[in-house]
Amino acid sequence: MRYTIAALLVVSWGSLASSQTAIPEKLRPIVEAERAFSRMSVEKGTREAWLAFMAENAINFTPHPVNAREATLARPPLPGPPKTTLKWEPKAGDVSASGDLGYNTGPYWRTDESEQERPPRYGYFFSVWKRQADGSFKVAIDAGIETPPHPGSFGTTAFRSMVTETKPQPSSTEAGEREVIEHDRAFLRKAESDTAAAYLEALGPNGRMHRSGHAPYTERAAIQSFLRGKPLKMKGEPIDGDASPSGDLGYVYGSYTLFDAASPGTPSEKGYYVRV
Repeated sequence: MRYTIAALLVVSWGSLASSQTAIPEKLRPIVEAERAFSRMSVEKGTREAWLAFMAENAINFTPHPVNAREATLARPPLPGPPKTTLKWEPKAGDVSASGDLGYNTGPYWRTDESEQERPPRYGYFFSVWKRQADGSFKVAIDAGIETPPHPGSFGTTAFRSMVTETKPQPSSTEAGEREVIEHDRAFLRKAESDTAAAYLEALGPNGRMHRSGHAPYTERAAIQSFLRGKPLKMKGEPIDGDASPSGDLGYVYGSYTLFDAASPGTPSEKGYYVRV
């Protein structure tokens, strides 16, 4: 049995519209922070970039969820210049009405210039950004999937802005966190009996699903085809989450186990998910 890192990402529980126009003003600081994060990764290496841009309580998956800063500090810096280069580019994202919480996703590639001559690795990253007390944005959740090669995808498509149409419902951060986790638990209860139906019910109009080994599914028909292609049952449990005080954007991450419908007593896959 394998553990899959951040296997499922679904933008849901809201009415969303997408735009290929200019990046909205509230989202721009998050996109620019993402681009600066990627530039530092190329120029100084991933260790320096992670320590500069990860929040104190940021989570990434290795494959289990860990504190990203603590895990980075536990690895001593390598002597000499980095042997690998990790680069990525945000291509889609959203931000809360209050501008304090947002996310980006897009392609990445990793090249290895060490003596082993490993082939490049490709994938899609997903990151949640949260405004800090000093006004800066830092990464709260860092997740990603590996995909087939996608050379040339950088700079070739416009940024896709996901514009929230739902009316903000201001609440405390604690209340928003509880609400988004309860949304997730309700979703998981439905997924135990019919995983495909639960996803299709929860999926927003411009929802997307990320699964390791596949290019992101960004159209409802493609997501439906994937879900119906191999009947699965899923059990899961949220671990933690967060929400904006404006009440219109939140995320949750947790663990899941998949079972083939034909043999429901035998797990076929275990992993971790992030949902927005």
